[in-house]
Amino acid sequence: INSDDIVFLGNSITNGCEWHELFNNPNIKNRGISSDVSMGVYDRLDPIIKGKPAKIFLMIGINEMGTGTVESFMKAYGEAVQHLQELQPDAVIYLQAIMKVTTERSEQGDYITNEGIEARNAEIAKLADDRKIFFLDVNPLICDETGGMVASYTYDGVHLKAQYIPIWLDFLKEHAVE
Repeated sequence: INSDDIVFLGNSITNGCEWHELFNNPNIKNRGISSDVSMGVYDRLDPIIKGKPAKIFLMIGINEMGTGTVESFMKAYGEAVQHLQELQPDAVIYLQAIMKVTTERSEQGDYITNEGIEARNAEIAKLADDRKIFFLDVNPLICDETGGMVASYTYDGVHLKAQYIPIWLDFLKEHAVE
């Protein structure tokens, strides 16, 4: 990924990374937008996209697991992608799969389950046209044989520890279209 005009949009998993430092590029921007998108509110999103980024990396969904259905999530998600395309029609959009949680976290009995994440990821993948919209799924590299995130990769069952972010970074570098 060599472009100086890249934007990372997402929840705390995305927003917790210093992407400009990881890519050694001060021009990369990062914006936490999860609640904005799920509520259809784009006021914080518009200014950063109007900067004409060539590549937009989007990862949202873990925070929305407890609200609505897969269908209602995808309606809001699809509208967000459409909004990004309207704001920046020339940008390539990378829809990142929702990262799975540890199997232990998934089995806690609340709304965050790997089954729910898989259902949403399957629908997100359908939005990719492999021309201007691509689906990227780092989960195979961060999950164990149980299908959940490797427990030692996380401090809370959800967020990657800093020392494992390079797995994600290298995946993005390898799979993002130049």
